[in-house]
Amino acid sequence: MGNYQYVDIFATKGIEYLFVIGFLVTLVAFWRFLNKTAVPRAGGVPPASPASRPWFRIVDGLYFHQGHSWARVEDKQTVVIGMDDFAQKLVGEMHTINLPKLGEHIQQGKRAWDIIVESKSIPMRSPVSGRVVAINEEVMASPKMV
Repeated sequence: MGNYQYVDIFATKGIEYLFVIGFLVTLVAFWRFLNKTAVPRAGGVPPASPASRPWFRIVDGLYFHQGHSWARVEDKQTVVIGMDDFAQKLVGEMHTINLPKLGEHIQQGKRAWDIIVESKSIPMRSPVSGRVVAINEEVMASPKMV
């Protein structure tokens, strides 16, 4: 009866435990490396967090259209329209604005004015239907002020 060999399966558990502990130590070190905080530079102002500064403004009293335009009611028959802040930041610096002519009829959801940026024309949709009774001459003279 004598040629039985006994293999202790628990003899290798020590090495398995060392592998697991080594993996966890490596994981923690790598995690800290990936999530380390930036060291502030001397004399610099820390940047504001994105939550504290809005990317675009939403002004009270304006009715926004999905075509990135807005309408503000002046009285029963008069509405002022314009381009929202999101679209202004999206297109960047404007070179020319082609506004509709006085007396021209514009329709809600259709092209009302064009913005020219680097020789490309971007049509803007009207938030309301109606007849143009006035245009902003200052914007025509200096489109960069928008």
